Amino acid sequence: MSKAIVRRKVKAEENLELLPAFEPEVDLVETRDYLRLLADMPGFDREDMDVLVGDDSIIIRGERKAEGIYQQSEEFRILERKMGKVYREIPITTKIRADGIQLYYEDGVLVVHMPKEEVIH
Repeated sequence: MSKAIVRRKVKAEENLELLPAFEPEVDLVETRDYLRLLADMPGFDREDMDVLVGDDSIIIRGERKAEGIYQQSEEFRILERKMGKVYREIPITTKIRADGIQLYYEDGVLVVHMPKEEVIH
């Protein structure tokens, strides 16, 4: 498994506006102890992705670049693979422990594992 890409809180003054070319498909699962987000991000380099965890949402943003994939002499006959910027904001209603977040990127899938804060009754 890979090491964490980015883990930090979203700052209120941070400009998060992007004009995404597409949104990655995600699954969000929950247990009593954690939330786990899985995002399809095939063809991305780790350094071209950013994961932002806030109090009420998780933001995935990045860019899949075409540089180095296609030659100038090539002419497109079919062009279905999406390139460009991605942005996806997923709302969360559960308090999570920011210090326990783990991120992995393997086989084109970004996994964000977020332990929940313990609720004392």
